[in-house]
Amino acid sequence: MLGVRREHVTEAAGHLQAAGLIHYNRGKIDVLDRPGLESRVCE
Repeated sequence: MLGVRREHVTEAAGHLQAAGLIHYNRGKIDVLDRPGLESRVCE
């Protein structure tokens, strides 16, 4: 579990969705571009 507010998770998911890396809807996340996603996240 993460110690962050839901609004922050929704905002971050929105940014990743806008970049075409994921599809986010009602708490379900589909990874569309795994290599791209991996390059954008922390180690």
